[in-house]
Amino acid sequence: MAGRPIEGIGRRGKQLLVWLGPRAGGEAGVATDGEPGTAPAVLTVHLKMTGQLFVVSAGTPADRHVHLVLSLADGREIRFRDIRKFGRIGLYRRDVTGEPAAGEAVGVLARGAEPLADDFTARRFGSC
Repeated sequence: MAGRPIEGIGRRGKQLLVWLGPRAGGEAGVATDGEPGTAPAVLTVHLKMTGQLFVVSAGTPADRHVHLVLSLADGREIRFRDIRKFGRIGLYRRDVTGEPAAGEAVGVLARGAEPLADDFTARRFGSC
């Protein structure tokens, strides 16, 4: 994820979506190790029951329940803390809608009606 700018933050169901821009330099696509290459990506975060995200100064003391640290360009860190280890984080290539590309993150994101979408009406709710 090094070198990717954060382009936006959203949600889909109970998941947080962090839209990441392309990595500077190199070719777009998938790296040989299977991780998204320089193409735009989406980081998915599901906090589950006990997961937490904190933005802290880089010098903040370590916590044994922090399982992921993302260093930001301004020197701060985003820390994913989860006492019970139920939370999940994924990194996927994304499509033009901002969601994981076809075939990526299968079973990770809910595909049902989005209750906060403009087209979610009482009629649509009744048909779900």
